[in-house]
Amino acid sequence: MINIVRSLNFTNRRSMVILLTIFSMIVLPMILPTGILGVPFKEVTGGAYLINLSGEFFVVWIFPIMILGCIVASGDAGDKTLYYEIMAGHSRSSIFAARVLNAFVWSVLFTAFFYYLPLVYYGLINGWPTEGIRIGDIVIRGLLSLFPMLRISAFCIMLSVLFRSAGKGIGFSYLLIEVEILIIEIVKEFVKELDKKFLGGVYNVMDLMSFTNSRNYVINGEKVDVYDTALSGGYIFGTIAVSLLVTFVYLAAAYTDFTKRDRN
Repeated sequence: MINIVRSLNFTNRRSMVILLTIFSMIVLPMILPTGILGVPFKEVTGGAYLINLSGEFFVVWIFPIMILGCIVASGDAGDKTLYYEIMAGHSRSSIFAARVLNAFVWSVLFTAFFYYLPLVYYGLINGWPTEGIRIGDIVIRGLLSLFPMLRISAFCIMLSVLFRSAGKGIGFSYLLIEVEILIIEIVKEFVKELDKKFLGGVYNVMDLMSFTNSRNYVINGEKVDVYDTALSGGYIFGTIAVSLLVTFVYLAAAYTDFTKRDRN
């Protein structure tokens, strides 16, 4: 399985689509915030980026998850790579595991790294003036967001395996995620008490990185917004449990198709 992972990484590092996706993840956070907040780059602080953009901005970051997950998992679905791997003595289970694990690394860990990187460089360059945010809580929220990202990635991987095409996987992932968001929003209009944060991975990440509950305090003669960043045990457990359960269902469906159906 290790040799398969190495082979996949060799191909991934030379994929122009993957390289362009990573380049976009580096550049977009430097461009979009200045346009959305209406302030120059040098005035976008780490705290301002976190409070105003990080939650809603995740809608953009589902694209890297879709693209990287589908390409890494099924980018070679149209050639004879799978058969060469089987002829080399690898089982379909090990081939599937190698692709899924590699896809998770590229789509979840890489996306999460570049998603949170702006908090670091905006904070280092322009400072972090928002005193009412506990860094420890932000770290917990960031680590917790990996679970719904895993859920989104598993959904995209499943579709790319079922359709045996990275391109179709990306297209249908985008379509079905958008339909899911639309349905949840429509239902929310009629069921006001509906808690939508666990209904979709996108909502879960956006909720984790959105900060709306704050109170005003005067500290050293200055008015400071203190944000409620703590998470309840039920929220943490719900995020992990729901994400892992849904991820398991997606991967089970993908594994069944990958091992039982001819890959031509």
